[in-house]
Formats: sequence, structure tokens, C-alpha cells
Amino acid sequence: MNGRKYYVALGETGSINAINVTTDGAGANSSSGDRDPNQPRIPQRCSVELITCPSCHIVVSILYINIPTCSSDGSCQCDYVWVKEPTVGKSGQEFCGIRSNHTVQKYHSKTKLVSIDFLYSYSYADAFNIEFTAEGNIYTHEGQAEYHHKGSASGYVESPHFPVAYPSDYGVEHTMRNLDSRGFVQLVFTDFQISPWSYVELINSNGSRLDVFNGNTFRPPIVTSDGPVMVLRFRANDEYPDAGFRAKYTFVNYPEKYWFNKPSTDCGGVVEDLGGAITMMNMANPGYTRNFDCIWLLRSETTYAYETHISVRVAQFEEMGQDSSLEIRQGLTSLSFLLESLTGQQSHKTPQGQEYIISASVGFYIRLQGSFSNKSRLAIVYSTFSYETNTEISRPNGLTPRDSSISNENETSGPELKQELEQTRARGVRRRRGKRKVVTGPGAEDGPSGVGPEPAGLQPAGASCRRVPAPKDRGHPVLNSFPGPADFGSGRRATAVGLRARAVRPAA
Repeated sequence: MNGRKYYVALGETGSINAINVTTDGAGANSSSGDRDPNQPRIPQRCSVELITCPSCHIVVSILYINIPTCSSDGSCQCDYVWVKEPTVGKSGQEFCGIRSNHTVQKYHSKTKLVSIDFLYSYSYADAFNIEFTAEGNIYTHEGQAEYHHKGSASGYVESPHFPVAYPSDYGVEHTMRNLDSRGFVQLVFTDFQISPWSYVELINSNGSRLDVFNGNTFRPPIVTSDGPVMVLRFRANDEYPDAGFRAKYTFVNYPEKYWFNKPSTDCGGVVEDLGGAITMMNMANPGYTRNFDCIWLLRSETTYAYETHISVRVAQFEEMGQDSSLEIRQGLTSLSFLLESLTGQQSHKTPQGQEYIISASVGFYIRLQGSFSNKSRLAIVYSTFSYETNTEISRPNGLTPRDSSISNENETSGPELKQELEQTRARGVRRRRGKRKVVTGPGAEDGPSGVGPEPAGLQPAGASCRRVPAPKDRGHPVLNSFPGPADFGSGRRATAVGLRARAVRPAA
């Protein structure tokens, strides 16, 4: 059965036994006489693929296994059985050791395709016995509110292997049940990146439809059931799958169901401009507060691939409520690497935020959970650009890199600085206030030199940032100036060269 593929119907069960397995220890293309006894054994592979229906998954049970681990920590250092899902890069589990029927190990796939590989370099009379079956993609999540603790019981539902792209043909049903018959279920989406031909359907406790959303929705609103049960159904029916979805469910009771300070999600969106600022000011009337839960996906528009890098910096985060938080992640999902996190306790002052620079193909995930008064202010500055190598920035004598970061031509400065600013604008060299960091964490791309990640800190010597002229038919007005990082509320304006921006409107 080596190299074969078998279809497993829903509810069907089968088994795989490895009996009288022999090998010469040198691989399939060598004979025992040709093998050098001093050379390591080359493992051979026996592989079987199992496939089931799009709304099913496969459960693999290791009934018993008789393969030595060759290690003291239990890891598989010699032969092993590898159960994985071929369509997912880093998935699966390795099985080895000496275990009987009393210690059954199981592997639950998340998609319809499973591969079982036996990699061996020794002979076995009876290596293992595996049983497999196909089950439906129906999952139940149960819990209830914790009366004696602040907060409620909660968990997450997501597309398979999120944030890896979901299969093109897939179906699943998640049932979230509050064990308190008088309780309710709340659902908050933190990620929603599906195609227009895929959809998420929400069913109420009485079987009626709460709502349905497809990929044309940037982010669904917060949904609450009318009873103790909510059902989420996800269907993928296209050839262009995306990262998928992720949502947090919470079991609540009365009066939490009505969530009187429920945050508004009618904000955020996809930002693909060449540069600008995301601002939220005057969001509440005097004496009142308003809560918001906003998500922005900051990325470079694929049409303009010459913009190789993207930067972001928090310019203002002031007078926010105590429970407010702001997070910036390197990537486009809530599971991406966290770069910066601010809380309401830090909002009494304007921080000189650190600037983060990453590859434009990676993008940023920005989430604000904020309580706004009429004094609260948020400003996030971003831009896309390309690096220009072998270009030196000339500075007047005695002018430090931080001094030359000033981009406000209206400030009272000496003639040398004004002359340097004019020269800078003529060259298209980008200017910034505050700190700068070239991100070299997980997922970071190579630096502008192309040799490897650039170290954190100021941009490398001998390299400057070049703004490629933007096309004239972008459809957005060119803003000759917008508030600089430290100029909000100060009555000053900072000039930005070559930047375009648009107002970020609430998602439809």
C-alpha cells in the first residue's frame, strides 16, 4: 500500500499494520554489499494518504507502537511514524516509543487530507498498529460565567490552522453552549480575512439566523445570542482562500448580555495609502465617554510594488480610559509578532513613539480597544518608501542625526538648517522625528543591503530612503502637510514631502 491514496467516508474505520518490515539500512538504491558499515543508515519511507469529505476530518489512533526512541527525553531520534496534513507546512506529529494498547495516542486532523509516513532504517517484526476513522467537522465548546471572579469564561473559534490559508473546499460547525440555561453567548471577531465566495453564518438559540457575513465585510460587529447557545458555520467554496477568521466567544449572564458600555466596531479598515496619519479626536461629548474596538490592516497596495518598506509610529496616545489598549503587530493577523503595546496607564503623556520599519509585503495589524472622552487623542503616522543605497546625507557642521530629523520648516532655525532641509527635499530623503527601529524579529525581511536583517536602530550608514514619485491618477488629493508626530495640539504644522493620505472611514 506504499504511495497509495484511500478515500474514507464519514463514519468509516480502517487500520494500518506494519508487520515483517525489513531493510538493508542503506536505502532503496543500495545493496547490503555496497553499504559502508561506518556510514549512517539512510531511512526508507513508506507512505499512505487518507482523504475524506470537505466537511470531515480524520482521527488517527496509535493502538500500539514498538519503535525505540533512541533518546533519553522521549523524542524520536531514530525511526518514527509521522502523521501530518500535507497542505500545511509545519503540521503533524511524530510517534515512537514502546507503548501498548492501554496508552492509545490520537491525532485529530483539521482538514480532509492526512498523510501517514513510516521512516525506518531497521527491521521490525511488528512495528505498529494504527486505526483511522472519518468524523464530521462538528465541535462543541461549553462553559459558563465565573461568578466569583472578574470576567467570564471564554475561548476562541477559528478557521483551520489559522493564520494559514484555509482549504478551498471546507465546512465546519462550532456550537458554543453556556451551561447556565439563563446565560448568553457573545462573539467578537478579531480577524476576518475570507474571500467573497466564503461565508460565516451565525445561528441563534432558537434556530433562527442571527446574521451571515462573507469576504465583502471587513469585520463583523459584536454579536450576542438570545439564549444559552450560538452556532457558527463556516463554508469555503472558492479557489482563492485567504488567512481565514478568528473570533473570541464569551459566556455571560444578565446584565452583561446588554453590555451597556459595548464598544463600537464601526471603525478601522484596510489602509493602503502611500502615507498619512490615522487619527481619532473629539470622539465624545464633554462629560461622556465612548468605547471603541477598532482594527486597521496597514499594508502596501500591490499595484505599486516599488514601495519596498513600510513604517509606522504612535505619535499620540493621550487621555485614554484606564482600560484602553493599543497594540501593533508585525503581520496582518492578531497572532502576528507583537511589536508594541500601550495601555491606558501610559496615556497621560505623549510618548516619543518608536518607529518600526518592515517589508511592505508583511504589513501591520493595529488594534485599539479604547475608552474616549472629549480630551482623548490618538494619532498613528505611517508611510511606505523604498531604500536608496550609496547615498550620503550631507549635514551642516555640528548637526547630529537627531537634530536633522526636524521636518518643520516654520520653526525658527538657522540658515544652515533651512538650506539643509531644502537640499533634503530636492533629494527626496525621508525625515522622521523620534526613534527608529528596523524590525528584525520573527518574519522580518532582509534589510536594504540584501545580505540579512539590518540591526535595530537608525537607518544604516551609506543608505537613505527614497520616495518614488506617486502616480498622478491615484484618486486621492495630495496633502502638502499633515500634523507631525509631536505637533498635534501645539498649533504647529510639519511639512511632509511626497506623502499622500486619505481619511480612514468606518468599514461598510
